[in-house]
Amino acid sequence: MMSERFESQTGLVWNAQRENIRFGRGRTEKLTCVRIRKLPENGCFADEIHRVHPDTGLIDFVLDEQNNAEPIVDLTGISHFHNLKVINIDAKNQVLREELGHAATPSLVRVITKYVEGVTECLVQSPELRSLELEGAPIDILGVAPGALSTVTLGKLTQTKTRSAWENLPTIDEFSVERSGTVCVSPPSVQWPELVSFVSVSLLKGIVKSSQCIPFKFLYLEGVRLFDPGASFWDLAAERVTVAYATKPPKWLVDAWPTRPADWADWLVVPYHPSLPGSEHVVHEEYVPVEGQR
Repeated sequence: MMSERFESQTGLVWNAQRENIRFGRGRTEKLTCVRIRKLPENGCFADEIHRVHPDTGLIDFVLDEQNNAEPIVDLTGISHFHNLKVINIDAKNQVLREELGHAATPSLVRVITKYVEGVTECLVQSPELRSLELEGAPIDILGVAPGALSTVTLGKLTQTKTRSAWENLPTIDEFSVERSGTVCVSPPSVQWPELVSFVSVSLLKGIVKSSQCIPFKFLYLEGVRLFDPGASFWDLAAERVTVAYATKPPKWLVDAWPTRPADWADWLVVPYHPSLPGSEHVVHEEYVPVEGQR
């Protein structure tokens, strides 16, 4: 089906078409996908789109640039989309004019959005939610999400509100923190997710001590500028650690390399570089993501 363009008298502009959407674990669904190009000044869209596409399964905000003003996205009425599985909101000004306790939660499977307190909490309460990608959220948001959640990516992580926030990780398969400043790591209550990643993080603190409380399974580090000041990288407890880089290894790894233990190659995966003598002889199997295993 070709994409069809719609324009309403209110100024709402969108495209719609049927597409096959992959959800992982071999699951694919054909959904009515709505991509919103322009919103009315009040940001409302749900009622109009529901009248035309009551079976909408994916809503993506691909807003055309009109001016420098940040658009308002009014999610009021989104609960009417009973078939809604995926929503992607790249906008900071979000409102939901329904009481949180009375708003019926859509059966969302995947949520990608910038965090807005009071709005995002409503979106992530879907019991069907499997994949969550947020920007600007505290890790505390995981305390609201359902236990079925499988993969979580938190970009531009904000300050944790409670010390127990990391305890909500054990039920997740893959957890990633990306594009963040200082990240203070605490151990989970039972175990780490199968794969934990820290990508483009300025400062990683507390990770060594946390790993000694509960060892990591697979830990992936890339673009970590400062690694746990005051702690030794070689004291990190994990089944497998990968330190990736684009052109050269991080300075903290180069500085620590002369004191590496004899068994370092049993658990550390690092691309070869002349500043890491011995790394040219190490070969490891690649980690297979959870979705690829099932």
